[in-house]
Amino acid sequence: MKHAVVVDARAAVSKPLYGQVRELLLGRIGKGEWSPGESLPNEFVLASQFEVSVGTIRRAIEGLEDSGVVVRKQGRGTYISGQGAQALQNKFINLRTTAGGQLQLSYRVVDVVHREATIIERNRLMCSDREEVIEIRQRVHAGARSIGIECAMVTARMFPDLNMQSNFNQHLYPVFSEHGVLITRTDERISAGGADALIAEQLEVAPDHPILKIERVAYALNSQPVEWRVSAYISAEVSCAASI
Repeated sequence: MKHAVVVDARAAVSKPLYGQVRELLLGRIGKGEWSPGESLPNEFVLASQFEVSVGTIRRAIEGLEDSGVVVRKQGRGTYISGQGAQALQNKFINLRTTAGGQLQLSYRVVDVVHREATIIERNRLMCSDREEVIEIRQRVHAGARSIGIECAMVTARMFPDLNMQSNFNQHLYPVFSEHGVLITRTDERISAGGADALIAEQLEVAPDHPILKIERVAYALNSQPVEWRVSAYISAEVSCAASI
């Protein structure tokens, strides 16, 4: 099947051809054309499908590899690590034990709410006035211990069926990928302090209990902001590795 790249003058100025091919490939991956662990067609086949050079395909795939969406295996080809694959999910989990070890995390949804975006949410998610967001609040557990609360906001426009079709109680990025949105980078602000009254109630600790707070904006491959998340964790339970 041909997937020729159609370039208009405005696109040609703002985005190189390999970037357009990369986004088209990402769209096909997001729609499930290739499953996790399945190999992409070779570069010559893709070049023929998109009617571009092999060099353009190679640069497009390099961008997907750098973002963790695909993995190249020497002598074997390029394989999908995305659409909720564990490797892509783990790339953005930087919580550790206080000794620096891995945590086995589980999630329990507390609430999913549709509401109008606040000013700060409009700024973080680059959405318009009076646009709706979906707020997803989940409790985070390490084994039997409750260690934190995560509150994620996404635009209802980007995920119109999220609260009706999605199975929460898990890390959200596989959920997003099921809707064709792959997270490829994040920006984070990490701070420590005492829990305010609301966070203390949510974490079931005393006010001013030491917490680790992480604010994160997550982006898709095209640099569009997808999620703004505000999380609080019990400092005695977790540490935070360097953000990727």
